[in-house]
Amino acid sequence: MQRSHEAIDGSLHRLTNFEVRIADDGVSAESTTYLDAIIVHQAHERGPTLQVIGTYHDQLESDGSTWRIANRRFEGLWKVGDPFLMNSSQA
Repeated sequence: MQRSHEAIDGSLHRLTNFEVRIADDGVSAESTTYLDAIIVHQAHERGPTLQVIGTYHDQLESDGSTWRIANRRFEGLWKVGDPFLMNSSQA
């Protein structure tokens, strides 16, 4: 994720409506989270912003003291702007 954001000027990620379902084993879980993200790259030739709305579908694992995302799938629902904005070679 960090590498994909190196070429941009900034971003804002709003996460809402978290739903977590802990499995019976107590060390794994699934979650869904809504995302509304704005990416800014002022010098990009195709336009300075990209807005994406979608849902994260996460598999979570616990080591007994901390929960971590083991796997993440993003389901895009809507976007405006050019997704190539994230590609520094397009600037």
